[in-house]
Amino acid sequence: MRTDCYEGGYVVAIPDLPLSVDRIPKKPKLADIKRVVATHYAIGTPMMEHPHRSRQWAIPRQIGMYLARAETNCSYPQIGRAFGGRDHTTVLYAYRKIKALVAADPLWDNEMKILRQKVLETVSSQPVVTEVKFIAGDPAVVDILSD
Repeated sequence: MRTDCYEGGYVVAIPDLPLSVDRIPKKPKLADIKRVVATHYAIGTPMMEHPHRSRQWAIPRQIGMYLARAETNCSYPQIGRAFGGRDHTTVLYAYRKIKALVAADPLWDNEMKILRQKVLETVSSQPVVTEVKFIAGDPAVVDILSD
């Protein structure tokens, strides 16, 4: 199954029909990740997109990029655009940097577990699936719409 990343929901390609969908777990949206990380580090959500490079805002922003890559199906360019129009190589650098810190330091590993849990709690409190419909012309693609 392939899911495409976009802010409005998910499009899922399903090869076999008939389709029976009871519950499809949602992936977090980029906005959810930015909000959770900003709240955790007591910075405003707009600072996750701000061009400032000071450590106070850069580290939470890099953590947000890391979680966005780890928890969504979004590409590096999509994540970069969501975090203030940054280049995909900036997102790649942030992902690798935080991944290395998590692997090397148990405190960073614990921090990421806490943040990941907060992000997943945010998603689990949202409705999962409210409607399933077939898109005209292609019965193998369904559009999953949530509230």
